[in-house]
Amino acid sequence: MLIEKKYLDIAKHEEEEIQKDLDEEYAKMTEEQKLEKKKQQEEEVKELIRRAEERMQKVKKIADSRKIMKFTYLQKAAIELAAHLQMNVKIERKDNDLWGTIEFSFDRMWILESTPREWIETWNRLVKEANSVYIETKDDMIVYQYSFDLSIEIPCI
Repeated sequence: MLIEKKYLDIAKHEEEEIQKDLDEEYAKMTEEQKLEKKKQQEEEVKELIRRAEERMQKVKKIADSRKIMKFTYLQKAAIELAAHLQMNVKIERKDNDLWGTIEFSFDRMWILESTPREWIETWNRLVKEANSVYIETKDDMIVYQYSFDLSIEIPCI
């Protein structure tokens, strides 16, 4: 039995159709309508920025020592995992930064029944603990980037 669903292909086709419709609609617009649309978009962006700034005035982000300690443990485990699985690894965290990233790049990966449990647990822990995971292909490599928020929010007084 073979089950194959090409959700990516469908989504790309739908995206192309939507973009085509938008391009056609934009081509039909007068210069005045285009300027009005641009003005509306600028207003929406300004409103988003205003809301973000308002929120930033209500809370302050400070480093969370527990999160930093957990990130330190994860980065050590990531380095060990990269060595065993023959991957490139890049870990980034600046002293004053409230975010950390762990990035793996590799051309292939095999996880077999014989793969040590702790390696699989490390991989799963990275996914579980990260605030976001970004995956792309870049320069003929598969790149996984895990981002970690190392802060907590406290109300401003």
